Amino acid sequence: MVTNLPRNIHRLTFVPLVVLATLLMSIHPANAATPAGIEWTQRVAAASNNWQAVTYGNGLYVAVSNNSNGNQVMTSPDGTTWTSRTTPPGSVYWRGIVYGNGQFVAVGAGGTNRVMTSLDGVTWTPRSATAANEWSSVAYGASKFVAVSRTGTNRVMYSSNGITWSPVSVASNTWNSIVFANNQFVAVAQSGTNRVMTSPDGVTWTTRLASSASSWASITYGENLYVATAWGGTDRVMTSPDGVTWTSQSAIESAQWLSVTYGDGLFVAVSIDATGDRVMTSADGVTWTGTAAASRQQWMGVTYGSGQFVAVAVYAGSDGVMTSSAIIDPVLDPSQWTVVGQGLPMPDSGICSDLDDTDYAWGTGLTGGWRKGWEPWVISGDSEVRGGWACIRTLVNTGGDRWILGD
Repeated sequence: MVTNLPRNIHRLTFVPLVVLATLLMSIHPANAATPAGIEWTQRVAAASNNWQAVTYGNGLYVAVSNNSNGNQVMTSPDGTTWTSRTTPPGSVYWRGIVYGNGQFVAVGAGGTNRVMTSLDGVTWTPRSATAANEWSSVAYGASKFVAVSRTGTNRVMYSSNGITWSPVSVASNTWNSIVFANNQFVAVAQSGTNRVMTSPDGVTWTTRLASSASSWASITYGENLYVATAWGGTDRVMTSPDGVTWTSQSAIESAQWLSVTYGDGLFVAVSIDATGDRVMTSADGVTWTGTAAASRQQWMGVTYGSGQFVAVAVYAGSDGVMTSSAIIDPVLDPSQWTVVGQGLPMPDSGICSDLDDTDYAWGTGLTGGWRKGWEPWVISGDSEVRGGWACIRTLVNTGGDRWILGD
């Protein structure tokens, strides 16, 4: 509840509270939510490993690490409580993981067997890759698992079952990430003349020109758009409607954006070294907004599943996981609302957005802007009523620690 309003707050007194509450209730949704991807909560990882990638499938979050210590997998049913899982011996540095066709498949670099599979995320079986390459990422689609590599002669391999793999010769780029979406595989690389390649089946590939010679690190798909992020170069985001023609977009800063994913209407990218926010989000893949991570860890991988985003970090100690779910603020019955009308004289520019909002805001998490209207207003502590154009805003207390704009 708002009490003791600052003296420079101008309160509107001309609208009866009951009428105003009824009006606001008619235009306000039943619940006001902070969507997933905006507010993050720190979680404790199962072990202090260098967690590289995370995925979701069959009701389980599964993360892999590049530490060769025998427990390079951790699982969680909810993203909060994590359990270490024993991985096959062989000193493999696990880099990528996917869920498809009823099983988890992970790929990596170093060691003897650079593929491992699991039906439940708990028990893992080593598999032989086609070559001792640095396998960096794996995707599932078109009835195949397809992995890409940073090194080697044949830098793509595919498998119908995750067990037996076949090699494919492609451009010798450092392929970092692959996704299957919109009936094709699309991969991105950090080096080479053409840093994108596409394939309808994982076998026949066509190289494409990226928007710039940036070091592309990760790719995802959502809202009928492919979105890739980079860890180096001039441009750190690029988008494409078809995987063929790419357009550079502006990230919030030139940081290493090593992983990007999509879920619940939002693209979310994480960084290991951003000087400001280490999460950035976008509803359209074009315009990006910084969001504070749960901590300033080196966030390496992010995924979406079961209504929340989950990110993992390298060199993070036990604080190697963070999660973000939608936060629902139930709107109270109108009789419980605190409705505060607020108005200010029109600034000289005649534009309400030119007001310094912070000078007149109160309440945790207050956001939003002013609207222009012809209304009477009263100076606090003064009975003088004036009529004319004013900048007006109405706030409603939803009972939590957030203020929801009513108009």
